[in-house]
Amino acid sequence: MSGKLVALIPARGGSKRLPGKNIRPFFGHPMLAYAIAAATNSGLFEHIIVSTDDPVTGRIAEWYGAEYLPRPPELATDEATLIGVALHVLDTLKTRGVEIEALCQLMPNCPLRRSDDITAHYKEFTEGDHAFQISVVPYRGVYPHWALTPDEKHTGKWLFGSEYLVNSQQLGAPVCPTGAIWWVKAANFIEQKAFYGKPFFTAEMDANRGLDIDDADEFAFGDILVRGLTDRDGVSPLEKVAAAPFPAEGGIVAKPQNKRKPTAMRGLSGRVALVTGGTGLIGGAIARRLAEEGTRVVVTSRDVAKAEHWIAEQDCDLQPCLSALSLDLGSEQSIADALAQLKKTVGTPTILIANASLRDGLGKPFDEITHESFTNLYNVDLGGHFILARELVKQLGPQAVANIVFLSSIYAVNGVDYQIYPEGMLGTPPQYSAAKSAALALTRHLAARWGNQGVRVNAVIAGGVRSAQRQPEQFLANYNRKTMLGRMAQPDEVASAVTFLASDEASYITGECLVVDGGLSAW
Repeated sequence: MSGKLVALIPARGGSKRLPGKNIRPFFGHPMLAYAIAAATNSGLFEHIIVSTDDPVTGRIAEWYGAEYLPRPPELATDEATLIGVALHVLDTLKTRGVEIEALCQLMPNCPLRRSDDITAHYKEFTEGDHAFQISVVPYRGVYPHWALTPDEKHTGKWLFGSEYLVNSQQLGAPVCPTGAIWWVKAANFIEQKAFYGKPFFTAEMDANRGLDIDDADEFAFGDILVRGLTDRDGVSPLEKVAAAPFPAEGGIVAKPQNKRKPTAMRGLSGRVALVTGGTGLIGGAIARRLAEEGTRVVVTSRDVAKAEHWIAEQDCDLQPCLSALSLDLGSEQSIADALAQLKKTVGTPTILIANASLRDGLGKPFDEITHESFTNLYNVDLGGHFILARELVKQLGPQAVANIVFLSSIYAVNGVDYQIYPEGMLGTPPQYSAAKSAALALTRHLAARWGNQGVRVNAVIAGGVRSAQRQPEQFLANYNRKTMLGRMAQPDEVASAVTFLASDEASYITGECLVVDGGLSAW
């Protein structure tokens, strides 16, 4: 085809079976975002248009790079049809002097459809010279021929007659239409005013990719399906979305499944926070706690796919506040690239949580620790965070107002008590203790240097934290006896202390090292 192609994504605001369906958070983005990304990444379309009666959906569409076309009142009712919506889009483009040869309708509730599905179906559409082409998927384990229509007394009646009561192998391989990808030639569509025009052709696609989500059960199944495919294949089946997640300010995205905790700390809602190592035990708890306060949280990892997968595991009401960023603290170029990307997308963060710590080489016995493994940890934990903090403050400018919190350890101020470690369990390595101790000196140095320009720098000295991974019972018993509270910390308890220091509740606190250890160091 030599003419222009348009992608139409119809996204009405109202949905009876699944409220807010089209903009419901789904693995880090509103569901609508995946349709826009698939259309964009296909490279086929002159225009990608989201037709909606809902201004919030329209703003989300524009955020992800689509054109927002408001619907007239007559197309914003329960009786409005997809045909009417498509005719309105084509007529609007014509009044703008844009002649369209073919239209591709992509329903936003098919989030597993990929850009390569669109291009494959377009190839079938053009090579077959089809005027109407509908995407279909195989039936999953059921045969429509055996459908029953029981009455109020539960008396069964065969919908298609008893002649289909034969062995399943004799029934062939029936397919079912899915709203994933519908292609039509514009002239034929206008003439027949139908997607199932005469004649219409089918284009089969993978049943998983063609999933339609229309109710809560199907949404839950979609969630399970994405997680299962990710575990099986080692990569998410969802289309890659280039844009950062849409901001969740003012409840702009879909209503959450779980009500967010009320904002409790001043000065956090609406700000951007960068949490290094944000997928770990403590970093993850900090990211969640800040997101609960309405903060836009960017979690970093050397493996951005790991960060994206972590975000996908979080509660759907928090996912719109979370985004992933690739960052290697051992590389100044990576730090520069990350800050440049942040400036273009969400803006320069005004909260930095320096939490990441290099784990490579920490599992070696004391006598096998090398100079390289010792200095590598210093280069990342100290050098990397120093460069990151300096360049971030520099990017904010001379009147920067920012809060920086370093994560340290009780072993920065206390010697390692080797008596609590049972035989065969390695204790905390010396390079870790030394780096965490140096982080306290760096905290005070930066607080003194930047205090006059409105940058606060503090540290949290965390005691032992209870992990979901099994810790030896003897170790736990020994450690617990060392604390006044008789137990290890929960990750959320450390996160709350960090969140406090990052908030305006701590506006007159800087250069401090807050100990959160259950009284271990206070005996």
